Amino acid sequence: MEFSATFDFIMNITTTTNSMLAKHVSLDPSFISRLRNGSRTPSKNENYLNPISMFLAERFQHDYQKECLKNRFSIAIEILDMTENTLQVIILNLLSQNSANKNNYVTNFIKELDQFSFKREGAEQEKDYISREILEQNIFYGVSGKREAVLAFLSNVIENPTPETLLLYSDEDMYWLLGDLNYAKKWAELFSKVISLGNKIKIIHTINRSLDDIFNAIKIWMPFYMTGSIEPYYYPRNRDGIFKRTIFIAPQSCALTSNSVRSNIADSSNFILYDKNAINSLVSEYTDYLNLCEPLMKIYSGNLTSSFINTLSEFEYKSGDAILKSSYLSSLTMPLFILEKTTKGLDEFYRNAFFENHKSRLKNLEKYLKTSALTEIFSLPSYEDIKNKKVKIPTTNLLESQNFYYDQFSFKSQLENIISLLNQYENYHLILIDDQTDDLTIYVKESVGLIIMKYTYPPISFAINESFMTKAFWDYLSLIKPTEEWNKDYKKKTIQKLQEYINGLVEF
Repeated sequence: MEFSATFDFIMNITTTTNSMLAKHVSLDPSFISRLRNGSRTPSKNENYLNPISMFLAERFQHDYQKECLKNRFSIAIEILDMTENTLQVIILNLLSQNSANKNNYVTNFIKELDQFSFKREGAEQEKDYISREILEQNIFYGVSGKREAVLAFLSNVIENPTPETLLLYSDEDMYWLLGDLNYAKKWAELFSKVISLGNKIKIIHTINRSLDDIFNAIKIWMPFYMTGSIEPYYYPRNRDGIFKRTIFIAPQSCALTSNSVRSNIADSSNFILYDKNAINSLVSEYTDYLNLCEPLMKIYSGNLTSSFINTLSEFEYKSGDAILKSSYLSSLTMPLFILEKTTKGLDEFYRNAFFENHKSRLKNLEKYLKTSALTEIFSLPSYEDIKNKKVKIPTTNLLESQNFYYDQFSFKSQLENIISLLNQYENYHLILIDDQTDDLTIYVKESVGLIIMKYTYPPISFAINESFMTKAFWDYLSLIKPTEEWNKDYKKKTIQKLQEYINGLVEF
C-alpha cells in the first residue's frame, strides 16, 4: 500500500486532524494534508516520521482502532499486546516501508507489458469443468462452494448462444481464486472461452486508492485486457472493508451473488439466480454503483482506431507539463512529408482525416510549447538499422497493420525538425539515452493522465487518468531527467550530439 493511503487510514481511525498532528510534530498543516493526499511523499529516513508515529500511537485509545489496524495490515500481534510502544514501532514500520520508491511498481508493469504475448494453444478440446448436477444447484457454501458457483456461472454464459456484456464486481477475499493454482487455471480457461465467444466485460476493481492495489489488479487481468473485451472501473473513495459483496451478472443468463464479513468466506453462502426479476434487480444495483465509479483506463487493442486518435488529440490539447518516452522518434515531431509518404496506399477519406489530424497536432505543439514544457526521451538507433530499414516510423500501429520504416533522409529530416524545436522553444527539452529496455511509448502529462502504446504483437494502448498511476509514471520518468538544471549549455550539448549523429548518418 502506498504511503499516503497508509497514513490517511491511520489518521482516520485515530480521528486525528491535520492541524492536531501538525501542532504536536511542528509541521505545517498544509504539509500534513499533502502527505495524506499523495501530492507529497517523504524521502527515505525523513526525521519527522518518528514523532508522527509516536503521536499517532498515543491516539489508539480503543480496541476497535487496534482491530482495524491489525486487520487492514495483517499484523500478527494480538490486540492485548498492542501497547503504546509496540504501536509506535508498528506505525513507524508501516510508514517507512510505504514511503519506499514507488518506481518498482512502474518498472515491473512496463516489463510485463513489453514482454507480454499470447500463449500458443494446441487444438481446442472440450472439457467438462463442472458436472450437470452442480449446474442445477442454486446455493453453494464456503470456499469450495464459491469455486463451484463461479464455474457454474461461467458455464451458463458459455451455453448462452447470444453474446452479452457481463457485469462483475467483488471485494470479497480472493483466496477462492488465488489459493488453488489448478482451480485458477480452470477459471482462466473458462473465462477465456467466455471472451472468445464474443462476450464483453465490465468490471469494477476493488482499489483502495493505493498503487499496490491498482497494479496487482492490472497484473491479474492483463491477459484479458489484451483482448480489448474488458472495460475496467474503480470506486475512487475508501470503503470501510467490513461488509463484502460479490455480484457477477450475465443479464441474459444468470447471476451470482454472495456476502461476507471482512475476509471470512469460509462460512458464506453463494447464490446462483435465474429468475429474470432478480437478475434485473441486481443489474439496477450494479448500475447504481457503476455510476459512482470512474474508468481505471481505456483500452484500445489491435490497430489503433479513430477513437484512440481522438483520445490522443484530447490528451495533447490539455495544458500541463509532459514527458514523452519512446523507442526512437515520436510521431509528435514527425514532418508532414513522412506521413504523406506512408499513407499513399490508404483509403482517401481515411488518409485525409489522418493527415489533417497530424497537421492539427503539429500546430497545437507550437502553441503548447509557449506555455507548457515537453521533455522527450529516446535513443538513437545504429546507422545500420536505419540503412537496412529496421527502424519503424511511429505511425505503424495507426495504419492498418502496414509497416513503414525510416530511410536515411526521412530520419535526418525529423532530427533536423527536433533541432529546430530545441532552438526555437525554451520549453522543449530532449534527453538522449544510451539504449532502450522496452518497445513502448509512454506519454505522461502531469496532473492530467498518461497514454501507453505497445507496438509489438499483440499491439495495445492504454489511456489512463487515475491520479496515483499518473503520478507514479511521472516520477518514474522524471528520474531519467538530468540532475543539472535545464540551461542553454545542456541544450547546446544535446543539439551538438544530434548534429554529429546527422553528419555520420549522411556519410554512412
